[in-house]
Amino acid sequence: MLAAPSVPAFVDVAPRLARTENGKIDRVGLRDASTRRTTAAEQVAASSEVHDPPADTNLRQIVRATWTEVLGRDVLDNRSFFDHGGTSILVISLYRKLRARLAHYRFEVPDLFRCPTIDSFVRFLQLDEAADADLAATARTAARRRAILAEVAAGRLSVGDALSRLDTG
Repeated sequence: MLAAPSVPAFVDVAPRLARTENGKIDRVGLRDASTRRTTAAEQVAASSEVHDPPADTNLRQIVRATWTEVLGRDVLDNRSFFDHGGTSILVISLYRKLRARLAHYRFEVPDLFRCPTIDSFVRFLQLDEAADADLAATARTAARRRAILAEVAAGRLSVGDALSRLDTG
């Protein structure tokens, strides 16, 4: 957070930055550009619009509750664990608690450093879960193909019928 004297009273919003012939920002042109002056409060209000809750609400709630428990304070989903006062020692505690609560997810301590916000960590877990689903589908397809090939090898299925089964998915 900025100290009160450091918070700007207004913000100039320009549709694009004026450039010189060399591609550098034209500071003189910026002053002359038609801009819309807004207060800092208006900018904050515009950037914090209410969005629909994500579909991952349950997972997100578990992660948020665990972070809150470890840090001993309320947390924001888009703010780093370390910005909330977390330390590398607390990451270990966070990992242990998350591991107990999210046992079916694959993650390790370094993942908490790579994904230091609730948003990024939940996305990481979801991507891993999606990869697992793709892998499972691939394994099912491979098993079905092996079974068809075994029937051909045993003489119970002709090659033409096997190809037909493979084509129909």
